[in-house]
Amino acid sequence: MTNEHRGAAGGVDDVSPHFDVSVVICAYTDDRWDDLVAAIASVRTQTACPREIVVVADHNPALLHRVRTRIADVVAVPNSEAQGLSGARNSGIVAAQGSIIAFLDDDAVAAPDWLSHLTKGFADPSVMATGGAVDPSWDGGQPPWFPDEFLWVVGCTYLGMPRRTALVRNPIGANMAFRRTVFDQVGLFRSGIGRIGTRPLGCEETELCIRIRQRWPESLVIFEPRARVAHRVPAKRARRDYFRARCFAEGRSKALVTGLVGGDDGLASERSYTLGTLPVGVLRGLWRGVATGDRSGFSRAATIVAGLAMTTAGYATGRAAGRQNGDAARAVTNDAHGESRISRTRRDVPMKRQEIPTVPTSNDWLEFDIHGHASMRVAKDAPTAALLKDMFAPFLTTTTPAHHDLTITGTIRPIEGQSFGETEYEYTDHSLYLHELGVQILKDEDGFHLNGTRELLVSALPLVDRVLVTRGVAMIHAATVDYRGHGIALPAWGGTGKTSTIAKLLRRDGFGFMGDDWAFLDDHGRLLSYFKPMFIKPHHRPIYPHLFANKRKPLVPVRLSRPLGKVTTMVHPVITKYPRLARVTRRFSPEHMMVRPDQAFPDAHMSTAAPLAMAMFVERFSGCDVRLHEKSVDWMVSRMIGNFHAEITPHSQRVITALAASGLVPIEATFGDKAAVLDAALRGKPTYLLQVPQSFSPDRASDAIVAELVELIERLGIEGSDR
Repeated sequence: MTNEHRGAAGGVDDVSPHFDVSVVICAYTDDRWDDLVAAIASVRTQTACPREIVVVADHNPALLHRVRTRIADVVAVPNSEAQGLSGARNSGIVAAQGSIIAFLDDDAVAAPDWLSHLTKGFADPSVMATGGAVDPSWDGGQPPWFPDEFLWVVGCTYLGMPRRTALVRNPIGANMAFRRTVFDQVGLFRSGIGRIGTRPLGCEETELCIRIRQRWPESLVIFEPRARVAHRVPAKRARRDYFRARCFAEGRSKALVTGLVGGDDGLASERSYTLGTLPVGVLRGLWRGVATGDRSGFSRAATIVAGLAMTTAGYATGRAAGRQNGDAARAVTNDAHGESRISRTRRDVPMKRQEIPTVPTSNDWLEFDIHGHASMRVAKDAPTAALLKDMFAPFLTTTTPAHHDLTITGTIRPIEGQSFGETEYEYTDHSLYLHELGVQILKDEDGFHLNGTRELLVSALPLVDRVLVTRGVAMIHAATVDYRGHGIALPAWGGTGKTSTIAKLLRRDGFGFMGDDWAFLDDHGRLLSYFKPMFIKPHHRPIYPHLFANKRKPLVPVRLSRPLGKVTTMVHPVITKYPRLARVTRRFSPEHMMVRPDQAFPDAHMSTAAPLAMAMFVERFSGCDVRLHEKSVDWMVSRMIGNFHAEITPHSQRVITALAASGLVPIEATFGDKAAVLDAALRGKPTYLLQVPQSFSPDRASDAIVAELVELIERLGIEGSDR
C-alpha cells in the first residue's frame, strides 16, 4: 500500500481502537427481542468497552420505539434507506462516531474479549477489515445430516476456514469490523444483494471487501478466530427446505457479485472451497458411513453434494437472469454516500399484471389427446413446452379439437377483485394465483387454463388427473403390463423395483408393455397405457445391456445412485422453478438415462388398453421373507389414491391444496370423485398386497415380484389368446 493510502487509513494509529469503536447491531423484528437484549448486554460487558452501541431498526417503528424506551445508553436509529440488511448497516454507519465500526448480529452473543481480539489487527495500517469466528448455537441441536462444511448456510464459521489468524477475502457478516475510511472512500454496503427480512440472500460484505482490494490492492482483511460470538440458529433454519433455499440464494448472490466485480475476484475463495474442502467432506462422510456404520455420514455426504448442486443452480440462474435482463449489474447507480443500488427490473413486476398476448394461431400450439378422454394444448412459446412435449409425447396429435380441457401458456392474465389467502394465494371463484409457484390457474366452462413462467409440468399433472376423473378415468402410479389381452396393474412405491420387474416380465411369453411408472384406469375396468420416457439407472445395466452399450453420458456408480436420488429429491422443489434447468437435469442427470419404451423394449408388444384382470400393490417391508395378502377393493382404492398423491412432487401437492383452499376444486371432490372411479374400475377384480423384504437388492426384489405374479396368474386362471 502507498504512503498516501496509509495516511488515509490512519487516524487510528494514534487512537486505541478499543476505545474508539462503534458497534452496530441491526434488527428488523420484535420476534427476536430477547436475542437483541442479549446481544446488547454482551457488548456492554466487553473487556475493551466500545465508544457506543448503535441499534438500527429496519423499517419497524414499533421496534425502534421499544428500543428507545426500554434500553438505556444505546443510540437507536431507523433504517433511512431501502429495507434490508445493507440499508440498515449503512444507516448505522452514518449514525456511528467511531473510527472503527464493528458489526454484530442481533441474534449473536459476543464473548467478553470479542472486541479486544477483533480490533487488534487494526494496529497494522494496511488492515482495512477484520472478522471473527461465529459459533452456531442450535436451538434443537445440529441435525445429523447437516455438514460442518455448510455452516455458512446458518451464518457461522464453516469447516474449511482458517483455524488461526490468517488473511481472508471477506469476513462473516455476523462478526466483523471496518475502518471508517473504507466507507468514506470506497462506499457503503451495496443494496440489492443482502438479506431483506427472512429472504435468505447475502454476500454484501463479500462485494464490499472485493471493492476494497480493487481500490487498495495491498490492503488486508484479517480473520481472527479468537474474536468469537455465538450465533443462535432457530429450529426453522435447521430444516432441509431452508438449507436448499439458502444455498440457492447464495448462488444467485454470487452471480450478482461476479457481475459487479468480475469472476476472478468474485469466485476466488469459492474455487478452493469447491475443489478442496467439499470433495474431502464427501469422502469423509462416506468413509464414516462405511467404516463405522454411522448412516449420518452418508447423509452429510449427500447434503454436501446437494448443497453444491443448489448453489451452482442458483449461480447459473442468477447469471442467466442478469443476461436476460440486460445484466442487472449494469443498472447500478450511486447515491451521495457512494452506496451502489440495483435498479428494478422487469422481474420485479408482478406476473399477474402483464399484458394478455395475442391469441396464438393453430400452428403455435402443441396438441395432446389422452386416450380420447381429455384434450390438452400447450403454447409452443411457453417456457415449459419442450418439457411437456417430452413427458406427454405418447399423446401428441396433429388433430386440433374444437374443445380443450386444459390450455397451458406462459403468460399470467390480469384478474380483478381477487381475495387473498395470507401471502400464498390470490383467488376468485374462477381463478387462482400461487405466489410461491408463480402459476395461475383459471377455470371456466371449457376446462382449466394454466399460465406461468416457470416449469409447468408438475402443475399440469394434478389438473390432467382432475380433468380425466371428471371423464371417468383415474391416473395411478403403477407398473402395468398386458398378459394375453388382460391388464395387470402393479401399483407401488418408488424404488420398489418396478422398472426391473417390467423388463423381466417382458422376457416371458404372453406379456406386453403398458407402462413402467404411470397409467390410467377407467370406470369400465379398462387399464390404459402411458408410454412416457423411462428413467434407466445404473443398477439396470444387467437388465438392459443394450441401452448401456453406446451410452453417451456417464452415470454414477450403483452404490451412489440412491444417495444421488435423495439429492435429486432435495433440489427438485427449486429446480422446478426454472423450465430449462428442469429439462436439462431430467435429460442429463448422472442418476439416470431418459429412454423411450420402444428403445428399451424394441421387440416387445406395446398394448394401449386392456381389461383389468388384477391389481397387486407392491411394497418393501422389514421382514425376511416374501409375503402375499389378499385385500379388499376398498383397501386397494385407498392405497392407490394415497400412493398417487405421495408420489407426485411437493409442487403438485401444493397445487391440489391451493385448488381446495380457494374452492376451485374442493378437497372432498379431488379424492372422493377419484375414489368412485377407482372403485368402479376395481369392483369384482382380485386385489393383493405383496410385501418384499427391504434387504433384497433391486435385482432380487424384481425376481421375487415376477415369481409371485406369475404364480398368481396361474392360480387365478388368467388366460387369453396368443398374439
